[in-house]
Amino acid sequence: LLGHLAYLIGFNMPPPQLASIWTIGLAIVIGLGSVRVLRRIVSSLREKGQNQLVVPVIIYGVVITLMLLAAMLTLFRPDWDATAALLVGFGAAFFYFSDITLAWHRFVNPIKNGRMLNIGMYHIAQIMIVLGVAMQFG
Repeated sequence: LLGHLAYLIGFNMPPPQLASIWTIGLAIVIGLGSVRVLRRIVSSLREKGQNQLVVPVIIYGVVITLMLLAAMLTLFRPDWDATAALLVGFGAAFFYFSDITLAWHRFVNPIKNGRMLNIGMYHIAQIMIVLGVAMQFG
């Protein structure tokens, strides 16, 4: 959670300019997709009687969704190099899907090779984000 918060802050430094129709559209698509996935995970938690995990999972889901959005919005920022923004955006997407895979595997249905898939995407994500940030700020 703290790592996602750090990325979220970092991707918004300096603060972005006003939103455009494209950035609003992207926010809507990411938001609706995340709500759908979170609803399924939360539903499964409640079905299994793991109600104590509902609020932490929702908080984590909101933070990682905001981190993904902030990373993807670097693609629309004139102060970001296009290649660096692509690396950060794809890296954040891998990070997001890594965490969804982990949550789904643990709380909804086991996924064949789910843990290996989760760890693989996580490491690819970190490499891409670090390379993108290094290109942008290094």
